[in-house]
Amino acid sequence: AWLRPILSTFFLRGTKDRLDRLIAHEQELVAGVQDRIKGLGLELHWTLTQDIADQYITVLKTFSDVRLSDMIWSICSSSAVNQLTERSNVSRSVVRCPVRFEDSAPQWLTGNPTLPLLRTASGAALYLLPGIVLLENFAEFKVFSMKELVIESGKTRFLETESVPRDATLAGYSWLRENKDGSPDRRFIDNYQIPTTRYAEIRIKGWGINEEFQFSNAGYGQSFGSSLIALKHAVSWASQNQALNGSSEPPR
Repeated sequence: AWLRPILSTFFLRGTKDRLDRLIAHEQELVAGVQDRIKGLGLELHWTLTQDIADQYITVLKTFSDVRLSDMIWSICSSSAVNQLTERSNVSRSVVRCPVRFEDSAPQWLTGNPTLPLLRTASGAALYLLPGIVLLENFAEFKVFSMKELVIESGKTRFLETESVPRDATLAGYSWLRENKDGSPDRRFIDNYQIPTTRYAEIRIKGWGINEEFQFSNAGYGQSFGSSLIALKHAVSWASQNQALNGSSEPPR
């Protein structure tokens, strides 16, 4: 009995020493891997016209605002609705997935820049740079010029069957099954009213990208969408001017 504490202390001390050595070894391995990752990273350099620089600053500001939206959704899928048979004024049915917008950067991009990041329902990431978009998914990443993409923005009336976000604008109520004049279709016993909200939408399409986002704060969402469109126009205008001036150096 009197030897038990002495033996326990002896064995515990030996175990702790072994664990400390293992931890130190693992930390060295992790540091080595991080150094190799930095060595394989990509560093981006670009030159900007004043117009593109100003528009990108606006994108950063509106991005910070739109992140404050109570809800941001990525449209997972959509299908047309037969309004006659469904007795509905909804033209399409959508499946939405909540997503997050954040400030981040790909791990392979050196210099630790902070970029607007748009998460998608599929798990992909869209990074917004001055004039270009980086698409990163589980297998690869692609780089697109904004002038090659179709960017659309606007507001939509949405029949909200889930909880109405706190910052949403309520436009009224509609019936699940209703007549053309907006009155309830009395043939359906389980008919009930649904809140109609106003949301903002942004669509980004082209070259393998086909993403649609919805924002509960219509004002923030529309401002962000307008800033993206203005940035795209600035990039397109700079490219056209360069082509007209016959510059031998391509815009970056």
